[in-house]
Parts: sequence; C-alpha cells; structure tokens
Amino acid sequence: GFDLGNSPSEYSAARVAGRTLAFASTNGSRAMLAQIGCRLRLLGAFVNASAVVRACAGASHVRITCAGDRGQLSSEDLACAGWIARGLLERGFVSGSEDTRFAIEQAPADAEAVHHAVVVAPHGKALALLGEQYQHDVAFCATLDALDSCESW
Repeated sequence: GFDLGNSPSEYSAARVAGRTLAFASTNGSRAMLAQIGCRLRLLGAFVNASAVVRACAGASHVRITCAGDRGQLSSEDLACAGWIARGLLERGFVSGSEDTRFAIEQAPADAEAVHHAVVVAPHGKALALLGEQYQHDVAFCATLDALDSCESW
C-alpha cells in the first residue's frame, strides 16, 4: 500500500519534493520513538553526518541513539554515532560519557574507512547478496556526506 520502498534511490528530490512522507522501518522507527521527548529529532547516517553535526550546533544537549538491527547494536551504527559524536566534540560539545568515548573509538578515520565500515558490516554484506539494486544502496549508504541536509530524510 505504499508508493516507495526502502531503497534510498527511490527518494529522488523530484519524486518527494513538496510532499509529506510517512516512512516506517523496523529499526529506525523504534529509535525515533525512543527519543519522543526530545525537542528535535534528526535522522543521521554517514550520508548526512556533517549536516547532522551542523544542525546540532546550537543545541545545549544532544542525544545520539543507534537504530541497531533487531534490538542489537550494529557495528555500522556505532561507527556512525562515533563519527557524529567526534564532530560534535570538535565543535565544543563536552561529554564525559563512557559510551560516547567508546563510540568515538569505533569511528572510522576518513571517507574510505567509512565506506569499508559499511560494506563489511554484517547488514551491508547481507544486503549486497540480495542483488544489484541492494549493492547500489549499500554503496550509497557507505558514502560520507552524500547529502548536505538532515531534512532530506
């Protein structure tokens, strides 16, 4: 009953501009619901990580929640959380959290390492085995800052 599926390539600007989107995902929806009390909730991934960091610049408090996979933490989510947390710390945010420090330790060093982290993650490998379209989706999701806004999600 939905017009679009789960592939990022289906959400072109021409197709979704000026429309209200209702999107549900097994893991992401739960993560968003877990933050229901937050004033602003953003969807972040490697593809828009710098935009997320910029959008949080004026905030006094930022909470990062990993969507995970079926209730379990996923390596690519942890790596992305660390990338975003490191970007926030570079902008002056302060955190004494052990979880934050651990996530930052898992963050890739650069765009090439981001790509590797996503492609070799169990979920990335599983999707790639499903066929060419999924391989393109994994490659897109492994691209650092492919999108320049949070509003695109």
